[in-house]
Amino acid sequence: MFCSIAITCFLLSCSNEINIEKENGKIQKAKVITDLEKVNQELLSTVNTVSRGPHRWSKKEKLEVVCADLAGAWKGGKMGLRFGSKVGLGIGSPHLVGGGFAALGALIGGAWSSWKKAPTRASINNYDDFEKIQDACKILVTKDFFINENTIILKNEDANKKINIASEIVRKSRLDEKSLRIAKMHNIILSTLDGSITLDREKQSNPEEDKLKYLILNSKEFIDSCKVVGFEAQQKLSNTSNDITTKIISLFNNIVEEYGTKTDDIAFIIGKYMEVIENTTELTNGQKQSIKYGLATGLYSSNYWENRYNERGK
Repeated sequence: MFCSIAITCFLLSCSNEINIEKENGKIQKAKVITDLEKVNQELLSTVNTVSRGPHRWSKKEKLEVVCADLAGAWKGGKMGLRFGSKVGLGIGSPHLVGGGFAALGALIGGAWSSWKKAPTRASINNYDDFEKIQDACKILVTKDFFINENTIILKNEDANKKINIASEIVRKSRLDEKSLRIAKMHNIILSTLDGSITLDREKQSNPEEDKLKYLILNSKEFIDSCKVVGFEAQQKLSNTSNDITTKIISLFNNIVEEYGTKTDDIAFIIGKYMEVIENTTELTNGQKQSIKYGLATGLYSSNYWENRYNERGK
């Protein structure tokens, strides 16, 4: 009996390995992957002419934080969409609720990943910071998932530089307004943590008029999942689930490491990636959106940390 069970388990294990290998093969052969690999090769051919990152912060340090931001937003968006769709089915609005969870998952996942990964952090596991991020979302995000500009109070002249990117750089990225808006919120929240921005609690939306947002932000399961996303985003992408979006994010991180670390460089790379991603039929709309949340957050993260370290170097 024991031998029979052992053989069955062995056969199942082999079957799983074969299925994984087949899935890996499909991903490697996907046109969107081969097209992005070509983009990387073309960019690498011009790598010697590309400018480098800020002098006061090593390239490695900045890339680690930017990639953690990107992965946190991407993974948070994926997690939020899955989680929100389940909740939405229960109340008859899977697309509306799923989209809201995805947006806030990307926002919280990216901000938490960034703050934990930053070399300036005094404490690696300060959950007070996570609660501050959660609280900032309640104040900053409107019921339609726009930015409540009336709540933002700039505490110094450099704060505005950290939350806004020059329009010509944004245009290079080819990213959509929705993704860029979530990414800007990411920088605003980081700025509340560093003290350069405060949020006016008196001007936040009424919970009775904004039930969906508070449903999401008060969900213990969702919030706990965001914490996990933050931890996982600091790990190598090879340790995450194996799917086509993971491969795309991995390719993007690889080229960023080689090509350049300035925000302008990153916007240019994103623009090249968006040309491929928007035109492919091998990704669902949900997959595309989670990738765009990640790329947009990576772009804004680069801008935040560039200005943060320029500010510290004055």
